[in-house]
Amino acid sequence: AELFAPNQRQLGETAKSSLKLLFPYIRLHNKYKVIVAVHCADTGDDMYREELTADRANAIDELFFNLNGGADTGIIPYGLGDDEPLAPNTSLKNRDKNRRVEMIISGRNLEEELKGGGLTEFITQSQGQAGAEQQTP
Repeated sequence: AELFAPNQRQLGETAKSSLKLLFPYIRLHNKYKVIVAVHCADTGDDMYREELTADRANAIDELFFNLNGGADTGIIPYGLGDDEPLAPNTSLKNRDKNRRVEMIISGRNLEEELKGGGLTEFITQSQGQAGAEQQTP
């Protein structure tokens, strides 16, 4: 399902309905860790791409926060911009592949699970900022 319309930062109603199916797992944040990683293609300038993906990740986090009655869900929203493409941004088809949301839901220690992956450094930094306002780099 398409979560965001082109250049939009807010979730549509269909996207909200699709994401709500994950809420039973997300509300158990003491049992599961959840990272929301949002990616985009390389269109627009760097700052725009970074802000767009961060805003989209935060929109998903906000949806689950509201579903949880305003209580923290432990989600780590992470806007990646165009830093981790799946395909070269040389065609419309490839750019579509690079525009994506990845949700990592794990009952294990994510730092160990993702060791050597692109998000390990972010997870380590986030754990050091526990209790601070969640921000995306």
